Amino acid sequence: VWTVWLVYGAFYFCRTNISAAVPGLLAPAGAGGLGLSSTQVGMILASLKLTYGLGQLLNGQLSERVSPRRLLALGMFGSAALNVLFGLSTAFYFLLFVWALNGYNQALGWTPCVRVVGNWIPIERRGKAIGLIGTGYQLTQGLTFLIAAQAAQHLGWRGALYLPAGLLAATGVFMLLF
Repeated sequence: VWTVWLVYGAFYFCRTNISAAVPGLLAPAGAGGLGLSSTQVGMILASLKLTYGLGQLLNGQLSERVSPRRLLALGMFGSAALNVLFGLSTAFYFLLFVWALNGYNQALGWTPCVRVVGNWIPIERRGKAIGLIGTGYQLTQGLTFLIAAQAAQHLGWRGALYLPAGLLAATGVFMLLF
């Protein structure tokens, strides 16, 4: 249960971290930012939500046929890599595409975790297990805001993407080991 708690919660490192990068996306290009408009940033943010929802629909079916470990690894390492790629990019449409792909990779988290709980936890203890696991993403979401904000302050807006990506990838390795 604690491994699933950590694994699902870690997905939030590369989902909510973008809020700390938004000021850099909006800042003028000469000031170290990208100079995007508020509309463009809104489109980037919305792209993750749209593909996340679509991914939940598709991945729910996929998680019945593919190993949860493989799906979680794909989602975790894919999302971490896409966060790094986003931080290396500057073109609006490419950023939009990368963040939309990140939304789909993020959707590879919940359904495999639920399948693991369904397979490993007896029915009479599942409610307690899911309740406990539900605290993981609340905690990591809060930690993400702090970590990404500190990274952005000390490393620039791209740091808000790179440091959380490293944390998610490290958690992916932990998941594969345990």
